Amino acid sequence: MSIFEAIKIGLIEIFSNKVRSLLTMLGVIFGVGAVIAIVSIGEGARVETLRQLESLGVRNIVVEESELDQLKTEEKIGKGLMGLTFGEALALSEVLGESVEAVCAEKTIYSSVFGEEEIQGARVIGTDQYFPVVNRVNLAEGRFLSAMDIDTNAKVCVIGAALRREVFAFDEAIDQKIRVGEYWLTVVGVLEDTKVLGSGEHEEDEDFEVADINMDLYLPLTTSDTFSFSWRNTQSGQMTRSQMFKQWYSQMPHTPEGMLVQRLELKVAPGYSLLAVAKFVERFLTRSHDEYADFRVSIPSELLRQRKRTQRVFNIVLGAVAGITLLVGGIGIMNIMLATVSQRVREIGIRRSIGASEEDILFQFLIESVTIAFIGGVIGILFGILLANVIAGYADWAVVINAKAVIVSVTVSTLVGVIFGFYPAEKASRLDPIEALRV
Repeated sequence: MSIFEAIKIGLIEIFSNKVRSLLTMLGVIFGVGAVIAIVSIGEGARVETLRQLESLGVRNIVVEESELDQLKTEEKIGKGLMGLTFGEALALSEVLGESVEAVCAEKTIYSSVFGEEEIQGARVIGTDQYFPVVNRVNLAEGRFLSAMDIDTNAKVCVIGAALRREVFAFDEAIDQKIRVGEYWLTVVGVLEDTKVLGSGEHEEDEDFEVADINMDLYLPLTTSDTFSFSWRNTQSGQMTRSQMFKQWYSQMPHTPEGMLVQRLELKVAPGYSLLAVAKFVERFLTRSHDEYADFRVSIPSELLRQRKRTQRVFNIVLGAVAGITLLVGGIGIMNIMLATVSQRVREIGIRRSIGASEEDILFQFLIESVTIAFIGGVIGILFGILLANVIAGYADWAVVINAKAVIVSVTVSTLVGVIFGFYPAEKASRLDPIEALRV
């Protein structure tokens, strides 16, 4: 019997018992579908992780302010200590020297941006001229903030591509005015449109933030310090005692070095250890803050590596579940094939009596088993691709269909058919033809 004859007989048997065959395939379909979905989502996660890492900077260190408990906050305020300052950014740049390419300071301003009406989702950030060096942003039009803008408290700003579209549509943006709160700023630059993870909303993490820079507005840090913007917590609508003191303090006359900021970012030069520089920064700021741990130092690349390790464990667990599903599917194939052999004993006896060898019978039933598993695998691949895209659409996550995963899935499903179909096929081939004809 040729392989094509065996496949033909197998297909006839499958389609003559459609419901039974479909139920037999379900285990393989779900198992292969789970493998495809897991690998596709995992690959998408890897791509997005690399994209996040690229946007955050592979050699960046982030220092962010952190709230203390009430007692320590009152102690700190009593000593005149407020938190991170622009002066600390300048000091770190000086003491670290050539080990860092740049240090920038940032402060998020909770104020509204207006075009013809208020722009939802826009974020206002006070920063300095080193921001594009640290964050690797590119300009589509104009320029970024300069040292002179910082020194002169210039009322200028740089806006993201999406914010430009919201405010100016197809009109010229450079040298035009944009309103932030009660103040008018002149647009001097527009950033390139940047692909950002997620739907474009700000995605905050316990350790770091990946924001949609396309909706950001950047103004000189010194300018932001002269505006009467509120430090109000936008989530609760209330200010903590520390925030109220900061707002009062920010409105008092002081040098630019004394300006309060919420975040410092350092770009470490090639050849220097991120961990070593991060430890130095932590020791430096701990002494500067009189041992009050009102800040946290993080390395985005390390955090993202930890996320990748977590994702890997997650994939292993889900892969094990998919493997168990395939095992159950294989057992289902074995069970049905054993039942098929019992039902077709007389057919086997007739085939043996007209000259079919044991190998022919073994081959026939093995091909039927493999055909069931192969068809189940193909349906499982389509199901897995559909499942991955549904999950990705719901979670707004990228999906990458991996050709290797498809090939491996088809191979595995075929092997399931071979392994679990071999015993029923061998049992069928060893039937005594005389005894089989008596049934």
